[in-house]
Amino acid sequence: MRQLQDKAIIFILCTLNLFGHPIDIPLISALLLSVSASSFISYIDRERPMEYLCAGGLVLSLFVPDLALFLPLFFYDCFRSKKWYLRFAWVPLYLYHFHNFTVSSFFMFLFTGLLALYISRRTTEYENMMAEFHLAQDSTREESLHLEEKNRELMEKQEYEIQLATLTERNRIAREIHDNVGHLLTRSLFQIGAMQVIWKSQKELSEQLASVKTTLDDAMTNVRSSVHDLHEESVDLYMVLSRLTGEFSFCPVTLDYNAEIESKELKYCIIAIVREALSNISRHSNATKAFLSVLEHPGFYQVIIRDNGTQTTAAKTGGIGLINMRERVEDFHGIFRTEIHNGFRIFISIPKQGQKP
Repeated sequence: MRQLQDKAIIFILCTLNLFGHPIDIPLISALLLSVSASSFISYIDRERPMEYLCAGGLVLSLFVPDLALFLPLFFYDCFRSKKWYLRFAWVPLYLYHFHNFTVSSFFMFLFTGLLALYISRRTTEYENMMAEFHLAQDSTREESLHLEEKNRELMEKQEYEIQLATLTERNRIAREIHDNVGHLLTRSLFQIGAMQVIWKSQKELSEQLASVKTTLDDAMTNVRSSVHDLHEESVDLYMVLSRLTGEFSFCPVTLDYNAEIESKELKYCIIAIVREALSNISRHSNATKAFLSVLEHPGFYQVIIRDNGTQTTAAKTGGIGLINMRERVEDFHGIFRTEIHNGFRIFISIPKQGQKP
């Protein structure tokens, strides 16, 4: 758009030299040719066609004097070229066409040409500046997106570490309750039982001991239930699988997890299968990468484990590990299937209604 505005100004100044000049077919042809060539150069905006058209227009003006009236349009594009002979071609052309103009017309022609060179340079500098600005803007936007991605990853990692620390602390509390309080209650129950045997002849004391034993039994039951529930809450399938895949050093493992699994038994089943599958990859495969997918569908859960290895000895012979995996899946009325295609693949589908209570 800026080039077209510049060329419109140059064209208007060129037409001022037409006053007093006879209007004939060669002049109109020169005008149309100049405008068409200049417009086409701005439209395609490519170096090589611009050089050819500018050089052709300059050479043609040597044989068509009327074309010299519109040479400033070509000077504008010549000055944008990287070829030095085009950038300075206006000097000999001015000298050559000097005799074709009156003194006043020549100075108008000279002024228009020099103005064309000036605004061409100004526009080129402006376009270069805008290109650098857009490049800096794109770099800034890209860096901003990169920082946002890093911040998101950092927040996710921080949330993961907080949740992992919370679950680890729950496990520690559950273990301490089980080891300390549970043992103390168990010892107290044994002591009460011994006292009941010793003092069974004293009915009133025996009844009190029985009441205390009942209270301790209830306390023991509540402690066991609380520890069991606390431990169940600490089993986060996504975190366990993330740790398993992250610590797997044989090859990189990509994890795709999108499921909400409540069943503790199913969680342990999937964990055991993934451990066995990763172990098989490290022992029997020459894979360079692996993929683990745990997805939830409306009626079933889907687990896919695959690698890109070419050694599939265990798959062909049906090892103990695959048999154990199949049995675990069948306990949940699921489907277990393996296949060899661009690597080894384990496909597992477990219906939601097939989960153990």
